[in-house]
Amino acid sequence: MSLKPQSSASGPVTAFIGLGSNLGDRFFMFREAMNRLQRVPGTEELVLSPLYFSDPVGMDGGEFLNGVARLRTTLPPIELWQETERIEVSLGRTDKGCRRPRTIDLDLLLYGECVVKTPQLCIPHAALAERSFVLRPLCDLAPQALVPPTGITVAELWEQLPGKDNLRAVDGRNETESEQLKHALKVDNE
Repeated sequence: MSLKPQSSASGPVTAFIGLGSNLGDRFFMFREAMNRLQRVPGTEELVLSPLYFSDPVGMDGGEFLNGVARLRTTLPPIELWQETERIEVSLGRTDKGCRRPRTIDLDLLLYGECVVKTPQLCIPHAALAERSFVLRPLCDLAPQALVPPTGITVAELWEQLPGKDNLRAVDGRNETESEQLKHALKVDNE
């Protein structure tokens, strides 16, 4: 049920998708996910936030690579979410359980001013306000974006969040990380 419907018939809507990976070549997974998001019908203006490492909480696996993609889309929210699910499967995601290691995780965080609550999809994402690894990169892209129905900005949520010290910016300070970062941010425009 959508509490505040927003029709994409009036034009593209800005949406934000969280990306996370802690299995395999995380930078490769991000690049492939971004390339596949770029090819989703009705999608334009794809931008990736700065990236962050975070420790896994309550699960096995390595350190997570996290970021947020901003895009404009004419797809309705449920169809955009279905596209993200297809991309996850195409990149080897087999287990959708909580607290499990993953090759790639794509979460639809915000879709314009739309509020959706269905068994499959919740917008804004149910844990958005609790996750530093989502809020920090989202704040980097859109600090003044409003989180419906609260009317609170992303920057305000970030400021209110306790326990922000578990993030490490991927800044390319070492040569390997620098090359991986450069590779991850190179999205094909074909």
